[in-house]
Amino acid sequence: VVRFLDGVRELVAARPGRVVVIAGADLAHTGPRFGDPHGYDERERSELEARDRASLDHATAVRPAAFWGDVAADLETRRVCGLAYLGSILERVRQAQLARDDETLRTGKATLREKDRLRLDMLRRVDTAAVAGTQPARAARPR
Repeated sequence: VVRFLDGVRELVAARPGRVVVIAGADLAHTGPRFGDPHGYDERERSELEARDRASLDHATAVRPAAFWGDVAADLETRRVCGLAYLGSILERVRQAQLARDDETLRTGKATLREKDRLRLDMLRRVDTAAVAGTQPARAARPR
Protein backbone atom coordinates (compact mmCIF):
# COMPACT_ATOMS: atom_id res chain seq x y z
CA VAL A 1 0.00 0.00 0.00
CA VAL A 2 2.80 2.40 0.88
CA ARG A 3 4.50 1.77 -2.47
CA PHE A 4 1.25 2.57 -4.27
CA LEU A 5 0.71 5.77 -2.27
CA ASP A 6 4.32 6.85 -2.79
CA GLY A 7 3.88 6.14 -6.51
CA VAL A 8 0.85 8.44 -6.60
CA ARG A 9 2.90 11.17 -4.89
CA GLU A 10 5.78 10.73 -7.36
CA LEU A 11 3.47 10.79 -10.40
CA VAL A 12 1.70 13.96 -9.26
CA ALA A 13 4.98 15.67 -8.38
CA ALA A 14 6.45 14.87 -11.81
CA ARG A 15 3.51 16.19 -13.85
CA PRO A 16 3.39 19.86 -14.80
CA GLY A 17 0.13 21.73 -14.28
CA ARG A 18 -3.04 20.32 -12.81
CA VAL A 19 -3.38 16.59 -12.24
CA VAL A 20 -6.62 14.66 -11.83
CA VAL A 21 -6.56 11.71 -9.43
CA ILE A 22 -9.59 9.44 -9.60
CA ALA A 23 -10.17 7.41 -6.46
CA GLY A 24 -12.95 4.86 -6.26
CA ALA A 25 -14.26 4.60 -2.70
CA ASP A 26 -17.57 4.55 -0.92
CA LEU A 27 -18.83 7.29 1.31
CA ALA A 28 -22.01 6.87 3.38
CA HIS A 29 -23.40 3.43 4.25
CA THR A 30 -26.81 3.84 5.85
CA GLY A 31 -30.16 2.12 6.26
CA PRO A 32 -31.30 -1.23 7.70
CA ARG A 33 -28.70 -3.13 5.70
CA PHE A 34 -26.00 -1.28 7.66
CA GLY A 35 -27.60 -1.43 11.12
CA ASP A 36 -29.96 1.56 11.10
CA PRO A 37 -33.47 0.85 12.45
CA HIS A 38 -35.10 2.18 9.26
CA GLY A 39 -34.36 3.57 5.81
CA TYR A 40 -33.74 7.27 5.35
CA ASP A 41 -36.62 9.48 4.29
CA GLU A 42 -36.28 12.24 1.69
CA ARG A 43 -35.12 14.86 4.23
CA GLU A 44 -32.55 12.51 5.78
CA ARG A 45 -31.20 11.48 2.36
CA SER A 46 -30.89 15.14 1.41
CA GLU A 47 -28.97 15.89 4.63
CA LEU A 48 -26.76 12.85 4.05
CA GLU A 49 -26.00 13.98 0.50
CA ALA A 50 -25.11 17.45 1.80
CA ARG A 51 -22.69 15.90 4.33
CA ASP A 52 -21.06 13.73 1.66
CA ARG A 53 -20.74 16.73 -0.67
CA ALA A 54 -19.15 18.82 2.11
CA SER A 55 -16.58 16.06 2.60
CA LEU A 56 -15.96 15.88 -1.14
CA ASP A 57 -15.42 19.65 -1.25
CA HIS A 58 -12.45 19.15 1.10
CA ALA A 59 -11.20 16.29 -1.06
CA THR A 60 -11.37 18.22 -4.33
CA ALA A 61 -9.56 21.15 -2.69
CA VAL A 62 -6.84 18.68 -1.55
CA ARG A 63 -7.34 19.39 2.15
CA PRO A 64 -6.70 15.94 3.67
CA ALA A 65 -6.86 17.06 7.31
CA ALA A 66 -10.16 18.87 6.74
CA PHE A 67 -11.54 15.87 4.83
CA TRP A 68 -10.49 13.51 7.62
CA GLY A 69 -12.00 15.73 10.33
CA ASP A 70 -15.24 16.22 8.44
CA VAL A 71 -15.79 12.51 7.84
CA ALA A 72 -14.58 11.43 11.30
CA ALA A 73 -17.00 13.87 12.96
CA ASP A 74 -19.95 11.63 12.11
CA LEU A 75 -18.24 8.38 11.17
CA GLU A 76 -20.64 6.30 13.29
CA THR A 77 -23.62 7.77 11.42
CA ARG A 78 -22.33 7.72 7.85
CA ARG A 79 -20.03 4.70 8.17
CA VAL A 80 -17.63 5.93 5.49
CA CYS A 81 -15.42 2.93 4.79
CA GLY A 82 -13.09 4.79 2.41
CA LEU A 83 -11.78 7.29 4.97
CA ALA A 84 -8.29 5.85 5.42
CA TYR A 85 -7.86 5.21 1.70
CA LEU A 86 -9.10 8.61 0.56
CA GLY A 87 -7.29 10.46 3.35
CA SER A 88 -4.02 8.73 2.45
CA ILE A 89 -4.38 9.52 -1.26
CA LEU A 90 -5.20 13.16 -0.47
CA GLU A 91 -2.16 13.50 1.80
CA ARG A 92 0.17 12.10 -0.88
CA VAL A 93 -1.29 14.47 -3.48
CA ARG A 94 -0.83 17.41 -1.09
CA GLN A 95 2.79 16.37 -0.48
CA ALA A 96 3.37 16.11 -4.23
CA GLN A 97 1.92 19.56 -4.80
CA LEU A 98 4.24 21.03 -2.16
CA ALA A 99 7.28 19.30 -3.67
CA ARG A 100 6.36 20.33 -7.22
CA ASP A 101 5.71 23.93 -6.22
CA ASP A 102 8.97 24.04 -4.25
CA GLU A 103 10.85 22.75 -7.30
CA THR A 104 9.19 25.35 -9.54
CA LEU A 105 10.21 28.14 -7.17
CA ARG A 106 13.77 26.84 -6.76
CA THR A 107 14.43 26.47 -10.48
CA GLY A 108 12.87 29.79 -11.45
CA LYS A 109 10.46 28.18 -13.94
CA ALA A 110 7.64 30.55 -13.03
CA THR A 111 6.70 34.15 -13.68
CA LEU A 112 6.68 36.58 -10.76
CA ARG A 113 2.88 36.33 -10.53
CA GLU A 114 3.03 32.51 -10.56
CA LYS A 115 5.73 32.57 -7.87
CA ASP A 116 3.56 34.76 -5.63
CA ARG A 117 0.57 32.42 -6.11
CA LEU A 118 2.72 29.35 -5.43
CA ARG A 119 4.16 30.88 -2.27
CA LEU A 120 0.69 31.66 -0.94
CA ASP A 121 -0.59 28.19 -1.85
CA MET A 122 2.40 26.52 -0.21
CA LEU A 123 2.04 28.55 2.98
CA ARG A 124 -1.66 27.71 3.15
CA ARG A 125 -0.98 23.96 2.70
CA VAL A 126 1.86 23.93 5.24
CA ASP A 127 -0.23 25.87 7.78
CA THR A 128 -3.24 23.57 7.26
CA ALA A 129 -1.03 20.54 7.86
CA ALA A 130 0.50 22.10 10.98
CA VAL A 131 -2.92 22.80 12.46
CA ALA A 132 -3.98 19.22 11.80
CA GLY A 133 -0.76 17.87 13.33
CA THR A 134 0.54 16.30 10.12
CA GLN A 135 3.91 16.87 8.56
CA PRO A 136 4.10 18.25 5.02
CA ALA A 137 6.50 16.64 2.55
CA ARG A 138 8.75 19.68 2.88
CA ALA A 139 8.23 22.03 5.74
CA ALA A 140 10.54 24.61 4.15
CA ARG A 141 8.87 27.94 3.63
CA PRO A 142 9.33 29.59 0.21
CA ARG A 143 12.34 31.85 -0.08
